[in-house]
Amino acid sequence: MLKNRELQVVDRLGSGAFGDAFLVRDGRGNPFVVKRSRESHKESHVREEALTMKELSSDHTVRLYDIWLEPNDERLYMLLEYCSAGDLEQYLEKKYPIPESELMSIFVQLLIGLDHVHLKHKLHRDIKLANILLHREKGNGPLKVKIGDFGLSKTVSYTDAPTGTRLGTPLYFSPELISGREYTRKTDIWSMGVAFYTLMTRQMPFMAKNMDDLINSILRQVPPHPSKKENYSTKMGDLVMRMLTKSRTKRPDTRTLLSSELFADVLNRIPWLPPTSEGIIGLFACRPEANINIRASPSLTAKKIGVLHYGDQIYASRSVAAAPGPMLWFKIVYPFTGYCVVGNGPKGFFQVFENPEHASPLTSPVVQQLPSTCSVDLSTICPRLSTREIQ
Repeated sequence: MLKNRELQVVDRLGSGAFGDAFLVRDGRGNPFVVKRSRESHKESHVREEALTMKELSSDHTVRLYDIWLEPNDERLYMLLEYCSAGDLEQYLEKKYPIPESELMSIFVQLLIGLDHVHLKHKLHRDIKLANILLHREKGNGPLKVKIGDFGLSKTVSYTDAPTGTRLGTPLYFSPELISGREYTRKTDIWSMGVAFYTLMTRQMPFMAKNMDDLINSILRQVPPHPSKKENYSTKMGDLVMRMLTKSRTKRPDTRTLLSSELFADVLNRIPWLPPTSEGIIGLFACRPEANINIRASPSLTAKKIGVLHYGDQIYASRSVAAAPGPMLWFKIVYPFTGYCVVGNGPKGFFQVFENPEHASPLTSPVVQQLPSTCSVDLSTICPRLSTREIQ
């Protein structure tokens, strides 16, 4: 297995609903994870996880690098990002109580990742602490948090379209699932709220000795405010309780949560990335009709090195590049380097992660080319942006 791809199996990491997972290293010694499906690649649920992960590119979801079949083997193989620091369930047991500043960073990263999943027409359907993975660059860098295990994920055709039936882990079940209603994006929000509550208290919000009592608890009981357990801020606990609103129509979405004043400082600092002299800002491609070319330098004649699509996320320098000519350019600093046009019109091609107002419909076709001119008010994207001239 894997010899043709110059991958050496180092260890067996375990088994899950999808199949088996192995730690491997490439010819340069870089670690990766290979997941091998338990069933044939022809099974729809096997293809669903692979197709879901193939479309995700956020730094806060586990990355898929390759998919393939081995000779005389119908099982599907996936090459995935290796997360070096375990999962959030393990981290909670070792580090509780987690400092509030670190907890804020964890919350924001997970909401950014989940927002990306939802903008890509996907539902996770099994959010829990054990499915949230952690990584530190070189073992001692800032803590990065990534949503993983998309084995129960599902594609939806438009905003909040219901899909499927009861899935996931019972302690994370939402009232609508228990009531026999379909799964939507707001159901993912509930499950994430359960995870956040548990991080604050080291206790599940809804506990019972049997399934009947658990169902009654989820449908009718309100858990104690999570800020009471440890000395966490009331505002952070209030946000988590909003995520656990029984009515899904009254439950906030990811963008509404990210726009909370509670997270303003974290989104200004972006503590999970190394700091730069110019500062960093998180952006997502907000126009479904646009393919945004990434260039090696701030020029339309420079080499094209990639493309951003609706919902893709980047971290860029706060100092926007004004190269010779009419255009303004973002300098991308993570998860890759390059330049892309800010865009024309009053809003441009990008919005900050926390913008609650600009949520384009997911059904728009991808047809528009890059503009030949650019005139944009940067304050409509974010007041933290500035302009610098490039000669």
